[in-house]
Amino acid sequence: MSMKKRVTISLLFLMLAMVLAGCGGISKKKEQAARELIDKMITAADGAVVSKSDCTTELRSQLIFGGKEVSYGADYQTHNEYDKESGRVNSIINYTNDGQLGSTKFHMAEELGVFYIYRYQEEVGWIKYDSGFAKEEMSRNFVSDMNLENAEIVEYIENYKKVNEKNVHRLRVKLKDAPIRELVFESGVKELFWGREYNSIDLSDTDIQVDYYVDANTSQVVELEVKLESMNNFMQEFVLCRNVLVDGEFESVKSSKGTLKYENISYDDVKVPMLSVEEKKASFLVHQESATYNLKVMEAEADIVCPKGWMVLEKGTDNLSIASINDKVEINYYLYFPITIEEFEKEVIPGDIEYYKEVGLYVSDKKESKIGEYETHEVVMTDGVLTYAYTPLKRAILAVVVEDYTGELSSENVEEFLDMVDCKEIDW
Repeated sequence: MSMKKRVTISLLFLMLAMVLAGCGGISKKKEQAARELIDKMITAADGAVVSKSDCTTELRSQLIFGGKEVSYGADYQTHNEYDKESGRVNSIINYTNDGQLGSTKFHMAEELGVFYIYRYQEEVGWIKYDSGFAKEEMSRNFVSDMNLENAEIVEYIENYKKVNEKNVHRLRVKLKDAPIRELVFESGVKELFWGREYNSIDLSDTDIQVDYYVDANTSQVVELEVKLESMNNFMQEFVLCRNVLVDGEFESVKSSKGTLKYENISYDDVKVPMLSVEEKKASFLVHQESATYNLKVMEAEADIVCPKGWMVLEKGTDNLSIASINDKVEINYYLYFPITIEEFEKEVIPGDIEYYKEVGLYVSDKKESKIGEYETHEVVMTDGVLTYAYTPLKRAILAVVVEDYTGELSSENVEEFLDMVDCKEIDW
């Protein structure tokens, strides 16, 4: 081979190596410019909060039930408004969740040092639960606490486009060890986990890539696009939390990903009004940890455990009603006084059965075997099963009425609910 050909081939290999090297990452000059922009973004974010935003969210997942692969998808359109002075938030979420259309309102407010979320949907009403967030953890600007100093720079393009007639740079980064709960759960994803505090959701396996669209003059974020990969822990918790009903037992999440796009970002001050006293009183509290309630009458009392994740529908001195968060099981605890077992069986239960007959829900009823110290009576309805479990306490009776709409009621389930009760007779 001639010397000329050897030189030509060597030059071609050198050029190819240079091209491949250029495809492997961002240039040193671009990375330095991106790092300088990050410094400016962090400075601009100091004290600044996003008061308004609109977010489009898409979630896609492949789930394994009984060896079969099932596709799951959800889409959200969210409008958020945040009051910097009070910390209150209003959100409206319109969604398509696994083919079902819906709309939900969310309100977050501080009460005695705790930030509670109120959720409203027409068929459910208002429910209330601890957000799991402290005020100092709420940066509300997509930059502070995102650990951008240690982010991996993927791409940086100056003057990428115009937003509201202003030049905007695009900065693409991969986040590392960033507290992204606020970023994710203000996107509409909180509709998946309503009733659960933010900090209880596992995002440890989620990979995050973010496109920041940054005002060239102010260095403030004006748009944001987020790609989430490997959200498998997240989706597994959702399936178990919401008791997703699919033929076959849930086995695993094969794949899961999400995209979030924040637009119409504003930093202008906004006032978010408080909920009315009536709305707050009408809300049902969802416990994030198990809580004990006490019922008491003249000769008896009972301590009753409301499990973690259940909501309290009603509480009186002698009655308590709780429901599972998926609204498939409701348990009503009553202390009756004075009354005998015979009177309860001849008056209370037949009176309820007559009502169910009148409204067209009654199918059949029969007395069942005792469960421990409790007599039991089962009423089958068109949409579920009622089980009465009752026991005497001197001249009082504790009655536990389990309403089950899952179609899976068993004596073991009823016994589990009775184990949450500690009865006591009172000497006068």
